[in-house]
Amino acid sequence: MRASFYVILFLNILLFDGNFLAAGLLSNPDKFIEARDADGIVKLDKRSYMRVSEGIRDTYSVVLVNQPYAEACDSCILFGKQAREISRTLLQNKPDINVIFYDIDPYEVLMVQEDLRIEYLPTLLIYPPPTRKNFHMSTAAHTRLTAMTLEELEDVNYVKNFITNGLNITLEDLEMTVPEQFNVVSYGKYFGIFVATGIASEALLAVLK
Repeated sequence: MRASFYVILFLNILLFDGNFLAAGLLSNPDKFIEARDADGIVKLDKRSYMRVSEGIRDTYSVVLVNQPYAEACDSCILFGKQAREISRTLLQNKPDINVIFYDIDPYEVLMVQEDLRIEYLPTLLIYPPPTRKNFHMSTAAHTRLTAMTLEELEDVNYVKNFITNGLNITLEDLEMTVPEQFNVVSYGKYFGIFVATGIASEALLAVLK
């Protein structure tokens, strides 16, 4: 009887204690990093959303709830373009940053609307790295930007400022760095100065002789 009691107790711990539940364990970010597209964004379906919503270890989650191809929603289209540019630029400037961007269409993953209490599109949510194993996005602390108007989004720093505050980074981290291009005019100017200096030096040496 005593042995049976401890077996039952152990099973209860496994089933009901979030720290031991497989579903309560934080996911390794590596497989989601590998799933990034060219802009550094992971497209979530129902199954992958359920995994992400339970927490990614040591990683910020930037969740884009949007319909970027909705012709009737100009702000959705503009936000989608901006979000992709921000994600791509951030990863170029800080490739080792512990951030993953996720894209969710609430009409494809219906549970998101209730889980994350989505009332308007587009909506942007930022979750800091989970501090406990029984984490879930539906109840976790986060920052949220929603009901974005087209006028607000036309300010190029509107979304950037929100993301920099949420991720504790600077606007410079989100600025595209353009490599300095070869400038023929500048090259010609400096080459001319170099040649003129050489000729003058030769003339001076001739005089000194």
